[in-house]
Amino acid sequence: MFKKISSLVTKKDSKEQDELRAQIIGIIRTIADIGDDIEITAQTRLKDLGFDSIKFMNLILSFEDVINKDIEEIIDKIDNLALINTVQDVIDAVNDLR
Repeated sequence: MFKKISSLVTKKDSKEQDELRAQIIGIIRTIADIGDDIEITAQTRLKDLGFDSIKFMNLILSFEDVINKDIEEIIDKIDNLALINTVQDVIDAVNDLR
């Protein structure tokens, strides 16, 4: 019984993570103004997608919509914005804020 419940939780968590990853990649595509023809993986660096300081701040501002928190609260909780360099870093930051 426990294994069944455990596997359901893992599947749900995995599905939520997949949805979150897709949402974040969609936001990154929009901000970077790139189409679906460019592959974005967890290891893709934001700099390689043309992110500058303005695009990066737009990304941080988009966290408000993803996690339903105010920007002040988001910035207070992110220890070091300079450590967000890859798509996975963005996903991890959003997960930490949830």
